[in-house]
Amino acid sequence: MTNPRDVKYTKPYLAEGLLEYLPATQMLYDTNAPTMLDPGAGSGVWGQAAKKRWPFLDVTGVETRQLARPSCYDGWVQGDYRLYRPAFQYDLVLGNPPFSIAEQIIRHSMELLVPGGYLCLLLRLGFLASEKRYVSMYREGYKLRPALVQILSLRPSFIEGSSDNDMTEYAMLTWRKGYTGRTEVDWLYIPDPERSRSARR
Repeated sequence: MTNPRDVKYTKPYLAEGLLEYLPATQMLYDTNAPTMLDPGAGSGVWGQAAKKRWPFLDVTGVETRQLARPSCYDGWVQGDYRLYRPAFQYDLVLGNPPFSIAEQIIRHSMELLVPGGYLCLLLRLGFLASEKRYVSMYREGYKLRPALVQILSLRPSFIEGSSDNDMTEYAMLTWRKGYTGRTEVDWLYIPDPERSRSARR
């Protein structure tokens, strides 16, 4: 069962804004019939944003809650993402996973990617600050060091219809299967239009 604290509603503006800076873009254009997997798909915000940017993308969502398949998804799997064993591998895994099981999501997602495929997850910036994860994921030579960390300059809100944030810093973390180089760090400025409207009142 999903912990209610782990359910984060990603607003469409944020998903669409982050996709503008996704390093996987060229790979998707160069791939014949590219595929995307959304772990914890929820209401389908990530799939909708991906289809808007790449209409040719075949999108599958996995959701543990009993939710109907959003119309923009080509495939829909009901169940625990960590137990999902598809018959093929994906070019892109994209989403905003539950923080409490994020490391498990990352490890499983890397197994589901084609060589050179991308894993792009919106996570709390604090995910990078952990002695345990340093030892198991980030230490020199380990294959689970992200290729790119894009820090959000503005704290996003995950409350539908509100611009209130949860006072936590977030980043888009990108892994590429087979990449063993150093991590690049960048910053993104993606303003919340709801917050902008509130400031003008």
